[in-house]
Amino acid sequence: TYCCNGANILWDFSIQLGSGTQSFSPTLNSLAAPIANGSGAGQLSYGSVSVTYSGTTIYTYQTVINYSSTTINVTEIGLMGTIYIQFQNTNNAYQNATYSFLLTYDTFSPAITLPPGAIATFEVVLTFSG
Repeated sequence: TYCCNGANILWDFSIQLGSGTQSFSPTLNSLAAPIANGSGAGQLSYGSVSVTYSGTTIYTYQTVINYSSTTINVTEIGLMGTIYIQFQNTNNAYQNATYSFLLTYDTFSPAITLPPGAIATFEVVLTFSG
């Protein structure tokens, strides 16, 4: 519910898989060749993301299914974070702003091969220390 010039801030995680590669840089904001969510050629059907935590570690899991008729090679993985801000603008209308960012990036060598009908679960673990 919106009230009194307030704002709501929501956040979400997702694991993105890709079929490209690129050198790591702190300024990366996307995968080189993201694999789209769907059932067509070259696409994977992404399930719901599952997030658990223990102490200073966050575990993120996502299951994908290859419903297409072609084999898909997964060579890169990233943990995407999305922040949703809902607020009342200067016209007293409610507005949404969405910001997405790449939290982690890694590559697979050799590639993970998903033939037609394959199901795979990917995990990204974040551990904080200091």
